[in-house]
Amino acid sequence: GPRYLTVVISSGSVRAWGSADYIHGSGSQVAMLHRGVPVQRKITWDRTLSSPGCKLARTAARPGTYTVTASDAGVHSRTLVFVLR
Repeated sequence: GPRYLTVVISSGSVRAWGSADYIHGSGSQVAMLHRGVPVQRKITWDRTLSSPGCKLARTAARPGTYTVTASDAGVHSRTLVFVLR
């Protein structure tokens, strides 16, 4: 779940959003694993900025170039680049 598998969006060196910023409940999600079959999890971003623990007021992300990376237990995905218009 979001407490363990996290997705972080950044703009340059500034962290813009994290999937674990607004965890409700335990933050865990159980998945049944089968050999050779990948587990997929859908994560959506509503284009608002956030901070760990929801300490900042939510504001809209500005147009520009962003990066996204997923991580779990110290293992990181490759970084993808995207543009908001």
